[in-house]
Parts: sequence; C-alpha cells; structure tokens
Amino acid sequence: MAAGIRQMIEDGLDASRIKGMNDIELFSAMESQGGYAEEMSSRIIYRRLFKRAVYIGPESMEPNSKSWGGQQRMAQEIAEQAGLDYNSILVDNPPLPESEEGDFPVLIDEKTRPLRDVSPLVGMLEQANRANWRFGIYCREEDRERVAQAAGKCLNLKKSKLIYRYFDSFDQ
Repeated sequence: MAAGIRQMIEDGLDASRIKGMNDIELFSAMESQGGYAEEMSSRIIYRRLFKRAVYIGPESMEPNSKSWGGQQRMAQEIAEQAGLDYNSILVDNPPLPESEEGDFPVLIDEKTRPLRDVSPLVGMLEQANRANWRFGIYCREEDRERVAQAAGKCLNLKKSKLIYRYFDSFDQ
C-alpha cells in the first residue's frame, strides 16, 4: 500500500491531499491513478495479498544483516537478484525487542544491579520476546521461490534454517 502511495506522490499527487483522504477516497484515487498504485489497491480490495517468501528468527541471520541498510535497500538488492521490480517485494525488518524494565536498577547487598540479573523471570520474558521476533520478506505468490533464494544469497541467510516455502493453512 505504502509503495502505491509513494508512486502516486512521485507521479505528482500532493502528499497533503493524500493525507486528508479517507479510505474510500484513497482507494478511488489509487484506482484512477493506474499502474502500480491501482495494482496495490486491487490486491488489498480483492485479498490477493503478498505471501511470505522468508520468515525467520534472529538465529538464521548474520549479526550484521539486521542493520543492513534499511528495508528499501534490502528490497532493491533482493529484487535485482531475483530479476523483479523492487516494488514487488516487501521487507519487514522490525527492531529487536528491548526491555527497558530489565535495565531497572535494583539494590542488592549495597550494590546496584540490573533487574534482569536479579530476577530470572525478567530474563525469561526477555528471551521469550527475542524468540518471537521474525524477519519477513513478502512477494507475489508466483515469485516466492525466486525471492526466497535471492534473499538467501543477498543477506547470507543460514540455509538450514531458511524457510523457502511457507504454506499458509488458509490457502487450502
């Protein structure tokens, strides 16, 4: 959706005008714009959404790939490797969860220590949050395999953990 709106702005539509639109006005404007904006609005309206090509946890990624240079750059590199337009790839690279509560200072035996060092429960909660973190790459269903392989090469994802095919239980 955002890429379709970005395309509308690049084509000359005023961003402040788009900001003032309600959903119906936005979808109508995207349809009348044509091209990529129309395709994105159609995909949302008719539920032909992008599908997962890669969906992995932090253990499957190189440590430096989480800050690889932004989602748009990742999408461009992967699209180039896969032979696709970069707008046909969505990258979801959320920040790793951090717990401010774990840093809370606690006085134990006249020494200040972080709460996570004192309470095993805080440490377990932090580990659970990290375990639920996922990096995702989404694309058209017909491009899943190509995009997964391109992402594996570009981001040096650990192949043994990489999900090349993800079958949604709702697809059946």
